[in-house]
Amino acid sequence: MKTARDKQQLLELIKRSAFSGPGNARFIHPESRDFSVYQDIPFPGFNQVNIQRQNDTRIDLILDHLNVSGKKVLDIGCNIGSISFRLNQRGAYCVGIDADADSIRVASSLKRIHHVKGVEFYHRPFNSSALDFLSVRHGQFDIILLLSVYHWLLYEFGSSGPVITLLNRLSHDHEQTIIYEPSFSSYACFPDTTTPGAIDEFFESTGCYGWQRVGQSFASNSRRTRGLWLGKRNLNELCRTIGNKKSDYRGFPIVLLKSTPKKDTFKWRYLTVTKSEPARPGYFLFKNESSTLLRLSALNLSFLPQLVSSRSLSGSDFVVSRFIRYPSLDQLYSKKLIPAIRSRLYEILAVFKKLGLTHNDIIPRNIFFDPVSSRLILIDYEFCLPAGTDPEHSFSVTRKDVQLLLSQSLRTLGSKFRNKSVPLFSFANDRVIVNRVISDYYHRRFKDYLASRFRNYQQALIRYLSR
Repeated sequence: MKTARDKQQLLELIKRSAFSGPGNARFIHPESRDFSVYQDIPFPGFNQVNIQRQNDTRIDLILDHLNVSGKKVLDIGCNIGSISFRLNQRGAYCVGIDADADSIRVASSLKRIHHVKGVEFYHRPFNSSALDFLSVRHGQFDIILLLSVYHWLLYEFGSSGPVITLLNRLSHDHEQTIIYEPSFSSYACFPDTTTPGAIDEFFESTGCYGWQRVGQSFASNSRRTRGLWLGKRNLNELCRTIGNKKSDYRGFPIVLLKSTPKKDTFKWRYLTVTKSEPARPGYFLFKNESSTLLRLSALNLSFLPQLVSSRSLSGSDFVVSRFIRYPSLDQLYSKKLIPAIRSRLYEILAVFKKLGLTHNDIIPRNIFFDPVSSRLILIDYEFCLPAGTDPEHSFSVTRKDVQLLLSQSLRTLGSKFRNKSVPLFSFANDRVIVNRVISDYYHRRFKDYLASRFRNYQQALIRYLSR
């Protein structure tokens, strides 16, 4: 503290302040003669100030799960800056914004009196203009705090759409964490925001790939608790989780659903993850698929699976794409849909021909179709190569196990729908496969083939159990 006079001036400022922002409206009355603030003051000498909510538990939960040293933090609805000051004491550079002018005046006075560096406060509402200002002044943030403030943003904007749009403007490519405390009040009554489904929806809509509940703390009335959640906008945690599981590459991806084992504290969104390692025999196919998706993603083709990321971590390579919620063609065959499916597949073939590429594996399980929007998504680009390519020459295959895998793959490429007299890696081959895929006759054959495989599996299982 600089002088006793500074302290007294700050106390008078607190006493005079109306704290009329929506988050303070229930707690602080403009005519009150008490020294009252919503958040605690993280500096000594203010015992006479009435505190509505202590932050010790919230800070402990954050620091138990995050290393904030050297991180840039945005505190949305920072109030008098208590959380920002505490994280700054642990090495974070913090920026706080709040729509309440009195709260920002108190926060700025605390900063000035205690000579705090690495903390900035701005009297600004959370809107597009504020984000433009923050982007120019501070760039991107590593951690975003949204603590018991989301319901006030819903109260101001009327719905979640504009709020989510603004939050997504803060996202960027490297690791970013959202610390979220959902809540509601009788003044801004949005109780649905605290339900498990609403929390999942919040993290999914803000681009988080995994989230977890890290604990809870008491609200201002000390009777009700509020959960604290941590969501990550990066895939390193996901890749580490998958990387720890030993699994051979078999030409199909790992699908991560939101439901996870109870021992796994992280909750993942719907994602499709393909993993391989240089030592795997199928690695050259994996690399071709990942590089093809990366190249084609720049063209914004509507039929491509939406690529989220492609990265290397701990000796493994990962390709992560959005989970496709549409049924595949082997699950959704209908004569009524044939014209729409044929039309979309012909459009895709025209795009491939223009690019000089052939897909070579357009089979029912690789085609996902939405009957409502008529959107078609085509997956599996392992053998997507320039027309006329010799795959053995293209992949520079020398290892015997890789040669064996490639020869087996080439024999089965196109499954039951390929005409063996039509050469692979040609536009004609893709056209033949497309026309056979949408043929009722070949579809029945494929269904019979799958049914026979299932019967064989059942019989083998019965024989095993009857030993």
